[in-house]
Amino acid sequence: MTQDELDLDDMLVVRFLTPRAPGESLRSCIDRIIDWEVFVALDPSVSSAAKELVERGRKEWSYLSNIVTGK
Repeated sequence: MTQDELDLDDMLVVRFLTPRAPGESLRSCIDRIIDWEVFVALDPSVSSAAKELVERGRKEWSYLSNIVTGK
């Protein structure tokens, strides 16, 4: 394994993600890391900004739903 592959495996493992599978591209591993980072960043129990975003989304969805259904 190259140093880049070893470093990428370390980045996966510290996020409790499975290490790189045989044949898995480095790009796919990076995508998994980005997905995990986004998931954590948008978790309302981790981020107050995410909590506000979720609440704003619920209000907007409710408003739009009322317009569509005529309520």
